[in-house]
Amino acid sequence: MEKYLKYWKEDIGFNSNLIENQELTKEQYISYFYQKQETQEYYSVSNKNLNDRFLETLNLARIKEIFIELEIYNFKNAIEFVEKIGFYQKKEINNEYIKQISKILLENFNVSILSRLFVNGLMPTWDKKTQKQVYPNIIGEYRTTGLEKNKSDGSKMVFMSPFYIESNMIKNLEKYNSIVNDPMSTEIEKVNAALLFHINFEFIHPFAEGNGRTGRLILDWMFFRQNLFPINIKNKKNHEEYLRLLNETLSFKEKNREWTLIEEIPSDFKDFFYKLILNESKTIISNELISDEVKKNFISTNKLLEQIKNYNNEKNKFEV
Repeated sequence: MEKYLKYWKEDIGFNSNLIENQELTKEQYISYFYQKQETQEYYSVSNKNLNDRFLETLNLARIKEIFIELEIYNFKNAIEFVEKIGFYQKKEINNEYIKQISKILLENFNVSILSRLFVNGLMPTWDKKTQKQVYPNIIGEYRTTGLEKNKSDGSKMVFMSPFYIESNMIKNLEKYNSIVNDPMSTEIEKVNAALLFHINFEFIHPFAEGNGRTGRLILDWMFFRQNLFPINIKNKKNHEEYLRLLNETLSFKEKNREWTLIEEIPSDFKDFFYKLILNESKTIISNELISDEVKKNFISTNKLLEQIKNYNNEKNKFEV
């Protein structure tokens, strides 16, 4: 299984980061992921080395490079957390674990120069009364401020009001667990539950930053716990399609400020992920990423593939 886990960290992990950072190269990702021990210690919070005094001595290009290095270093720690708790220990995902993933991904992002340049939602302000810095959002906690992001057409996507975040995160997880913990649920129904959770997680956008990568790591955790292999959203075409489908799904709710969970997966979103699952199974086999012994432990994958093929056959009959 070590060969597959290496592929998950290096290839699936790279593609997850590439979705939001199209300038990232595979060489950069691997280099930053496998940093030397002294570099890892340099970035540690306990050593307090990554601070404004140091960053102010650098030019903007180097600060940006450090930001990307930090993103990948944090992602490495987050994916190893998911590996330990989600893959090996097979623990059930909960909102505290979700917060922990976000906390690991955003560690050190509230250093004021980094937050001012790249992560405004974590940028501290100065409180004149207390003469201290005040952070609008706390790393590892749900955001307490509104959140907007620019779309490719120049308009803005407005995410869920912070007032509704906690209750909807609880409902989203409860809905997912009610299906995956039901012994009568099929593999495809459990996958649909994970995909619906993912859509709603991105609709809620509960954290000030890093929601895309957090959401995809949660999806990996859910797949591992179901004895399924995570989805690899690879190449620019799939990245663009994934983002387009998400935007289309969320836009209507967002436009009408309808802060209730999405009840059903759009068929085109479902079809997109089913196609990725089928393609990923071929990649795993052709690259011999798992042994015959591992295949026995991931019997759910074979059942899922069969159910997806049946779904596609039925859909094709109906369309004809």
